[in-house]
Amino acid sequence: MSLVSKAEKIIDILGDIQGLKFYHLNKPATVKAPYAVWQEDSEGRSQYANNRKAEQVLEITIDYFTKEEFDSMADTIQDALNDAMVAWYLNSVQYEDETMLTHYEWIVQVI
Repeated sequence: MSLVSKAEKIIDILGDIQGLKFYHLNKPATVKAPYAVWQEDSEGRSQYANNRKAEQVLEITIDYFTKEEFDSMADTIQDALNDAMVAWYLNSVQYEDETMLTHYEWIVQVI
């Protein structure tokens, strides 16, 4: 699977979630919460064989911003990641005083 195909897998995963607005890299200024933004961050723990890369792992961050304190969309995102069988972990949940939004951040690895 190519690097681009791995990124497109996140588009497929997030695109299948009903009611989720999601954007790559940044959101348009007119978009209001709730919304998700994703971006490619780095290479995860890839595998090597015979002095060359045998499998590349793409690490992606998904950020979800919401006004709701306990937004069920966070569970929906996690369920979608599980259903897609990609490795992920919840990196942080924080309240942002400036925007008055709760910010969920997941790190996803696509092989």
